Amino acid sequence: MAPLYDMSKQWIIRSVPLLTQGLRSLKHILQEGEAHAIEHSIPAEQILQARLAPDMYPLLFQIRTCSDTAKAVLVRLAVREPVVMEDNEQTFAELYARIDKTLALFDNVKPEEFEGKEGMEVVMKRRLGEWKTTGLGLLQQFALPNFYFHEAMVYALLRKEGVQIGKLDFLSGGASPTST
Repeated sequence: MAPLYDMSKQWIIRSVPLLTQGLRSLKHILQEGEAHAIEHSIPAEQILQARLAPDMYPLLFQIRTCSDTAKAVLVRLAVREPVVMEDNEQTFAELYARIDKTLALFDNVKPEEFEGKEGMEVVMKRRLGEWKTTGLGLLQQFALPNFYFHEAMVYALLRKEGVQIGKLDFLSGGASPTST
């Protein structure tokens, strides 16, 4: 039986505002983390290397992964050239620059770049082996969940470090909930 409401063609282009809003929120909560570190004389490295568990990747990694995941949507689904980022950021300023560079990749994205990509085959090499899916599968089963997982980890790590941020900071990136 066919679905009553098939939005598969809309999902991919609608991922652009989702990811850009997520990146803006990520930058906002990171700025709150930096302000907290300055206000309380906490070394920046303590915030940027924060972990919830010893075997967890630090906050720096979480931000890089958000950036990489967002970039991958454009590379794999809009079929754009990969943009290499060195993964060597060690300061708040360098992380802001990375987020800004990632956001800039979404400037001028056109819906036609995603036309017909919902069903195209996508092959990803992962630690557990090769994973084959469709464009829509990549977005729904990997890209968006992965992005939001790592963004939520940044939020959790900042909260653990005492940064006074809340749900609205995560959801709206510091903008008024009524703004567009």
